Amino acid sequence: MVFTCPTLVTIAFILQIAMANAPEEGLSTNQVAVVEGRAVMYEQVKVDSQLLASHFERVHGRRPRTQADTESIERERLARETRKLQKMIRVTIRQLETEKHGITVTKAEVERTWEKYLRDHHVDKSTVMAEGREALSDLLRSYEDVVDRGEDPDRVYDRRLAGVMSRAEWEMRLEHEATPERRSQLQRILEIPDDTLLKPDTGFRDMIVADKMNQEIDEDLMLQDPEFAEYISLRKTDPKNDKVQSKGPNYRTAKRFEWWQGCYRKANVEIRDPRFRGVWSEPFAEATPAHPR
Repeated sequence: MVFTCPTLVTIAFILQIAMANAPEEGLSTNQVAVVEGRAVMYEQVKVDSQLLASHFERVHGRRPRTQADTESIERERLARETRKLQKMIRVTIRQLETEKHGITVTKAEVERTWEKYLRDHHVDKSTVMAEGREALSDLLRSYEDVVDRGEDPDRVYDRRLAGVMSRAEWEMRLEHEATPERRSQLQRILEIPDDTLLKPDTGFRDMIVADKMNQEIDEDLMLQDPEFAEYISLRKTDPKNDKVQSKGPNYRTAKRFEWWQGCYRKANVEIRDPRFRGVWSEPFAEATPAHPR
């Protein structure tokens, strides 16, 4: 099946719903970090052992069998879990800042955004959901091919997912979402009827929150930085002005990025698991988004 471009958005939309609606299963009291009083649990960053063994076999062409192999797998586990913990800390800080700014999203806003997406792309719900579900099924089968059968991820991507998502997104999802728990959650999503899946309080909520937060950040920056305030004013009234053009297309995105970096620096982050000590000592290497919003 050849997937349409709008379907790519729908796939991300369905995956977002899956992650938002499926509760974390089996969370323990093992706190690895506390961010401004909010706990991050080990199960939220844990990397599946089967996934690590599969990765080792792909790299070395054999199953792990020596102490050195075990140590290599544990180093890979720590590296991956460290990246996931850093991401969870950033996500938590962003959530807290969003709450601090009083940002909320109504069901009506989500519905309007979804309906606008459908109108803009000239698609109907049943068609786009059918394509999205098929793509999600392909994603689940791809996880099985790699994790359960030990197939090469690049070959699986070329065979199943090249028309569905970018290779970078596939690699990210394979690292973070191919655990048995997440796969089970995604499978349950496929069993939910469209009308339930598309209930108003899911879907585009995160996108709306991000847009509202960007407005708050811009207002904050305009109060702090006269140069930025002038840029925003000219961007609205005279977008071809030299002062606007000279900043380049990513100026506003970069300023927002700097704003978030300041939040990361000021946040009270306590690392409670000794394996991850120092994980937040250099927390500000998050890549600047390549495309302006």
